[in-house]
Amino acid sequence: MNQDSEKSGGLSANVLKIIAVITMFIDHFTVIFLMPALYGRGTGLFSSFSAEEIQTLYSVGRGIGRIAFPIFAFFVAEGLFYTKDRRRYLERLFLFALISEIPFDYSLFGMPFYSGASNVIFTLFLGGVAIYLGDLVLGRKVVMAADGRRALKNDAKSNANNMPVPLRIIITILIYLGAMYLGQYFLTDYSFSGVLVILVDYLFMYELRSVSGYSDRAGRIMGFSLGIIVLSLFSSRTELYAAIDLIFIALYSGKRGKQYKYFFYIFYPAHLVLLKILFQFMQK
Repeated sequence: MNQDSEKSGGLSANVLKIIAVITMFIDHFTVIFLMPALYGRGTGLFSSFSAEEIQTLYSVGRGIGRIAFPIFAFFVAEGLFYTKDRRRYLERLFLFALISEIPFDYSLFGMPFYSGASNVIFTLFLGGVAIYLGDLVLGRKVVMAADGRRALKNDAKSNANNMPVPLRIIITILIYLGAMYLGQYFLTDYSFSGVLVILVDYLFMYELRSVSGYSDRAGRIMGFSLGIIVLSLFSSRTELYAAIDLIFIALYSGKRGKQYKYFFYIFYPAHLVLLKILFQFMQK
């Protein structure tokens, strides 16, 4: 995570992640509890609500849920930039994607193995892999710049230097497209558009910043804004609710804040299981 000094106030990375998990929890609560109610299979919790009230609550809950994914995508891009070990970072993402699949399938689709969707951590993993492989092909690495900030620079020792630059760019684009294709093929949450959002964040926050010189905050806001547009165009217009995230990103201090290393990984499958158990209990 960014440890460079930017300003003393603002929101830390930890605060933004907490916002993301709270809004994700609301989204999944809405799907697990309110979607059945829309089709007359509701729990006692909403038995006294009219169809119109349930529809309103469902729309509000899903709208709030749109806030979550762009923040998670943002921190994957930032995590790949600041981590000391990219391979270990990606291995951790992949492990928790596997762990989360059965809770995801069972909680949202009622079966332990559902072939029609894959959980969002697979989307985050594919975006991270595309960034990792793309930088290898481009011969780029993260270094400490003269101004004390981390920056992407050409790696003079990279074997990629043996390839012409145009060929490296073409291969990198193919890697990006391949990751997006896998997101679509395996029907990961947000599919190809989710992978593209991570790539857009990374390119604007770090790759383009390294050649243009604009500020960290400007890169975040530009990448985040374009990511929301991508989601609204290729996923759903309701993704425009995520525009509220721009306020949080503008206030982001670039500081870590208090760290809960594995909490956010564990929370994803755990809250799905908890919500499903609660739903089944209330059906009795």
